[in-house]
Amino acid sequence: TLGDHHPCLADGYSALGTCYRHQGDLARAEPLLKKALALYEVIFGADHPEVAYELTNLGLIALAERKTSLAQLSFERSLGLLEKKLGPGRPEVALVKLNLAVALLADGKHQRGEVLLEESLRIQQQFYPGGSPELADCHYWLAELEARRHHRVQAEQHYREAIQIRERTAGVSDPNLETVLRAYAKLLKGTRRPEARSIEHRANEIAAMQKAIPSGR
Repeated sequence: TLGDHHPCLADGYSALGTCYRHQGDLARAEPLLKKALALYEVIFGADHPEVAYELTNLGLIALAERKTSLAQLSFERSLGLLEKKLGPGRPEVALVKLNLAVALLADGKHQRGEVLLEESLRIQQQFYPGGSPELADCHYWLAELEARRHHRVQAEQHYREAIQIRERTAGVSDPNLETVLRAYAKLLKGTRRPEARSIEHRANEIAAMQKAIPSGR
């Protein structure tokens, strides 16, 4: 049998907690991820990358629950650990920077959020020249910032990049694509652009497709 502090036990808690998080069952996910975090800290030490990954998972739960300050604390600690252990230019670091940026933006801290988004974007462009869903997210959030500032040209460029990358890496029916399309359509409506209607229609089609898919729960 496995001991109380065996890595496989921590891995099991982490895998199950992550599964629940992806299903949106945060109440079940959080205690499992906290157990995984505590075990990893005992087994590997407080500055191990596995600790950072669990902090990121817990930060995502806090962000989903709109506990932005708690999310920022988790992401900040995770970012510090990964930069120290893996180096500042790694894709794992870029992902945490993206998550931290989203938490900061939700808290109205736009200046630092933008800096982190730009840094995450540059790292991911180096590692994923063909794009990735996370790279699309960087473009989406930068578009949101530019739209807020009424920089319509820059916002449109980022929205288009986000859409193209999402279509290429996740498919034309990706549910996250719906969010980007609706935001882009809203921007175009603001300047009475006729293509806004067709883009919104695409978003509605994706939403209808997702409703038709059984949840499996």
